[in-house]
Amino acid sequence: MKTYSSLKNSPFSILFLQKLLIMQTSKYIDILFYTAAFVTFGGIIMHISAEPTGWKLVTLGASGMLLIRLFKMFPKHKNNPKPKYNRLPMYQLLSSSALILAAYFMFKESNTWGAAVLFSAIMEFYISLRLQKENK
Repeated sequence: MKTYSSLKNSPFSILFLQKLLIMQTSKYIDILFYTAAFVTFGGIIMHISAEPTGWKLVTLGASGMLLIRLFKMFPKHKNNPKPKYNRLPMYQLLSSSALILAAYFMFKESNTWGAAVLFSAIMEFYISLRLQKENK
């Protein structure tokens, strides 16, 4: 007779399927984030080459990045329903918001969009260095 502890890790248990679903969802969210970042980068390149629709791609990609980062701030466990208000996720939100601001400046045909993109790039670089230290 199988006990609960032996069924807990079997491929047919609900806990195993929930863990697998969370892992798959996390992988797809990461793919969506990289796609949004690529769309944002493509929009910036289009705007530099004087394409009039570049700001639309930047808006689409930056909004996707912002929504995915908001989604990742909230935990997936029911026993801890509070979002993580740490410093680095807030910096990530600020960086994505700066890209949306850059899209607004592109729409208004102002040259200030470069400063917003530069600010976002510096923030992303800082975040990547801090995440390396936290993961060690």
